Amino acid sequence: MNFADIVKRLEAMSAGAPKTSEPKALLVRRLTVSGASLDYREETEAEPFATTVGPVSFSVREFNTGGKNQAPGEFAAVTESGETIGWKGTVAVAPLRSAGEFSLGSIVLKKYKPYVGRYAKFAITDGLLAVSGRYELVLAQDKPAVRLSEGVVSLKNFKLGAPGAAEPAVALESLELTGLSADSAVNSASVAKVALNGGRVVVTRDADGIDLMRLATPKAGALPVGGGAAGSGEEGTSLLNAVLGELAVAGLAVVVNDTTTPRAARQELTEVTLNVKDVSLAQLAKSSPVEFSAKIAGGGSVAVSGAVAPQPLKGDLTVTVDKVPLASVSPYAEMFVKARIARGSVSAKARVAVAAGVGGGLPAITAQADAGVEDFQVMEGEGDEELAHWKALSLRGIEAATSPSLKLLVADIEWTEPVGRVVVGENGAINLLDLMVTPAGAGQVKAAAAQSPAVTFNKAKTGGAPVAAAAEQSTTFIAIDRFTLNNAAFTFADRSMEPDVKIALNQLSGTVSGLSSATLARADVDLKGKVDGVAPVSIRGQINPLAAEAFTDLKVDFRGIDLQPTGPYVGKFAGYELAKGALTLDVRAKLSQRRLDTSNVVTLDQFTLGAKTDSPEATKLPVGLALALLRDRQGKIVLDVPVQGSMDDPEFRVGRVVWRVLGNILTKAATSPFALLGSMFGGGAKSEELAFQEFVAGSAELTDDSRRKLDVIAKALTERPALRLDIAGAFGAAADAPMLREQALEKGMRVALWEEQRRIAGPGAVVPPPEQITLSPEATARLTGVFYRAAFEPRELSGSEAGPGAKSAEAESSDEAEEKKRIWTPVVRMFRRGGAPAPVGSTKVATPKAPPPRAMTTDPTGAATVGAQAEAVPAGPTTEEMRAKLLAAITVDENTLRELAGERARRVRSYLIDDGHIDAERISLTGETAKGARVDLQLK
Repeated sequence: MNFADIVKRLEAMSAGAPKTSEPKALLVRRLTVSGASLDYREETEAEPFATTVGPVSFSVREFNTGGKNQAPGEFAAVTESGETIGWKGTVAVAPLRSAGEFSLGSIVLKKYKPYVGRYAKFAITDGLLAVSGRYELVLAQDKPAVRLSEGVVSLKNFKLGAPGAAEPAVALESLELTGLSADSAVNSASVAKVALNGGRVVVTRDADGIDLMRLATPKAGALPVGGGAAGSGEEGTSLLNAVLGELAVAGLAVVVNDTTTPRAARQELTEVTLNVKDVSLAQLAKSSPVEFSAKIAGGGSVAVSGAVAPQPLKGDLTVTVDKVPLASVSPYAEMFVKARIARGSVSAKARVAVAAGVGGGLPAITAQADAGVEDFQVMEGEGDEELAHWKALSLRGIEAATSPSLKLLVADIEWTEPVGRVVVGENGAINLLDLMVTPAGAGQVKAAAAQSPAVTFNKAKTGGAPVAAAAEQSTTFIAIDRFTLNNAAFTFADRSMEPDVKIALNQLSGTVSGLSSATLARADVDLKGKVDGVAPVSIRGQINPLAAEAFTDLKVDFRGIDLQPTGPYVGKFAGYELAKGALTLDVRAKLSQRRLDTSNVVTLDQFTLGAKTDSPEATKLPVGLALALLRDRQGKIVLDVPVQGSMDDPEFRVGRVVWRVLGNILTKAATSPFALLGSMFGGGAKSEELAFQEFVAGSAELTDDSRRKLDVIAKALTERPALRLDIAGAFGAAADAPMLREQALEKGMRVALWEEQRRIAGPGAVVPPPEQITLSPEATARLTGVFYRAAFEPRELSGSEAGPGAKSAEAESSDEAEEKKRIWTPVVRMFRRGGAPAPVGSTKVATPKAPPPRAMTTDPTGAATVGAQAEAVPAGPTTEEMRAKLLAAITVDENTLRELAGERARRVRSYLIDDGHIDAERISLTGETAKGARVDLQLK
């Protein structure tokens, strides 16, 4: 200080002066100072400060340092900035005391910026301060006693903010405190009214916190360390009894900026009014009336009225929210989802009661409210495509409570015209599955959780649900009396396909009544809608999704959905364009005790494929055949796809099971079509054997087993009119050739016997045809010898050798010779092909010697029988040897075998056409194969 040297001299003189027991009294009758001035300049290393106080006037009368009387006085001063300082009152020295009134006027606060900057992080850039009041001061025994009354503090055009900031954080037009009073003797203070009129407060939250809180924090080292308020630690010191008569705020604007969100958020309240009355720190349990209202920038308003007591906490408030826009809070939602709220407003009216929690726990809150969200729209976070919107969502009759347990009751929820969109992008990503934002560090948290010890739950009494979860949920009760859905629409679009796939479920309306978290509660569901505005949809049944163990018993019906919009899927994965088709889906789903049991009947009506698409992703399975196998006479494909499983099974997924069942059906239809037909039309345990018909070796006759299988195939072809059948006859040389030789030899013997009977019976007699003649063992043995001699000992037979009634060659007429040639030539040639020698030097046909005939008899079946020849067969090979040689001499070539295979195929085809009543154009014969004594069938 520039006068520090003077102070030091005075201190030195005072120290050297002799001390007296009592100071001398000083009486000043009158002291007047006028026109004085004081220049003050501080030139520290910090920002310099300078002011001039003047003119200054001061007067005091009858001032006595030794008396107790109070001397009256006055003081008035003005600074160069127009600031005023005034005092008028009395003063006494023994003891030191004073009383009077004081005033400070038009204090230019920005002038004192250097001092503020030493201690605070904020800067005051504008404002005029005025302070006035009455006081009483007594200083006895170094303990001051101060009493303040009629105090007034006024602040005009106040601005505060960060140093150098373009915009102040706090700008107040007028702040006035009136009726200030205080008394240190009783440790009390009161303010009759705090009135704030007009102003603007801007709060910004960034990565480092809230700017106003940082500005309010003193600079490091600005305040002394340690110690508290005087007397705060002394025993017996009472707490300050502070009373606020009224807080009145009007015309205030509050702006909150938040840059910590993915997109900067800004909330702005205008015309903020706040009125609080009768607040006392000594009576914290006393309720104070509170009224608050504000308008929201962009529309809407908020109002709160009621009464609140701080300790113990108690409140009774009425809250009104009127069409507050939701778009401004979208950035906070965008922290969790990749979506933004484009528009929408919320309205609510609630009565809220708050009470202190038991044992210092969370407050007990009860509320009754009605609320609604109107004209709501959500868009993709980074695009301009809509995800969802609705016209109105209304919640009426809300009752909520947090104590003794959480309870939420809603009388009615009405959702009007909601629209939702599920979109598969060109890259195959589904928009809804890509909405969630992965928090930073989520990977480390997941890894840490994986290394944590597993928590074991007891599932013995909860049907598989964790006990801990069930116990937690048991403390919550939720009930919704009625949920109404009005004209909802949900669309699906797949842009990964060419062309795009678009399907809509719209006009969905109905109710869900009686939702409750009570275990035995059942809510009735009745919803109806349409697919693409045409095909009806019905959802009916009972549910309980809110209980600890969810319950579902629903019947879902989709009728006649046009599948043309799904054509791109068919073209891509089936390899054919979709010509037409409709889908009907019947689902019955039951979920109880965490076990799911569903029956899913899928019906495709007139599902018809068109031209091939040559898609590289198309299945290699014969899709056309599979559809023909599954399509019935009415053009319908009916698939029953049951799904069963436990919700506690981590491998159980409904969609996975459904696709697996459908895949198995299509694979079976393509790879084992006959097995599938057999399972549908009674093919039995060996349905796969329907693909072929087995025959007895050498025979084309259908067996009983073949007829049974062909009956099943005929039934399947009748029920599946799109199926066609290829029949391929087959032969097996190893099995068929020996039997064909046996049949040829037997046929020759029957013809020979038939000829004998004709000769015996004479002209005009009725003789059974060869196929009705029964060969006795005797006749077989005789004819074996005759055929053997004809084949291996050929010669011209005499008349006697030819048997009774036979004539010599010379005596035979030309007709008789031609007759004999016609009969025996095929027999002889049969063996010639097999390698038997031909007669040397003769062109006549060698005729075997016919044994004397025996009388013809008839067996019980009516077939003609010829007895054995009495004559003995000359010694030579045995009958078995001759038969073996004869059979070996009969040639069965490939043409014969193929003819047998062809006959088998024709027999099967004839049976299906004649007995099975199948159109001939649906059955085709293909070439013969050497696969055995069978007929192979192929569906197409």
